[in-house]
Amino acid sequence: MGLTNIFLGIKLRDEGMQQVMDNQAAEWKEHYRVAVTKWFNTAHKGYTFTSENMRFIAKLDNIPDPHHPNAWAANSASVLRAWMNEGRIEPTGFHVTSTLASSRARALKQYRKIK
Repeated sequence: MGLTNIFLGIKLRDEGMQQVMDNQAAEWKEHYRVAVTKWFNTAHKGYTFTSENMRFIAKLDNIPDPHHPNAWAANSASVLRAWMNEGRIEPTGFHVTSTLASSRARALKQYRKIK
């Protein structure tokens, strides 16, 4: 196993996200899903956003911080996958720099609402 094994990296990322999801309370995950879906349904077709926008919306809906900071990304990824599978969003191909200091200027994928 070398230092540059992308498949192992993907596997470890996915396992870590699943572990965070498994350890997060079901009520928190549902509250998050409902809050961001309500927001998404009010957005116009063509609206662009990132997972960070989803987090901000959840916080505006008084969702407390999760048990682990990575739960924000894991839950956003779960919702984004569902929306992509439903044909509701598409990646724009652009990345936006995170504004959260804790994210250390990480590049975030940008998505577009298509229906």
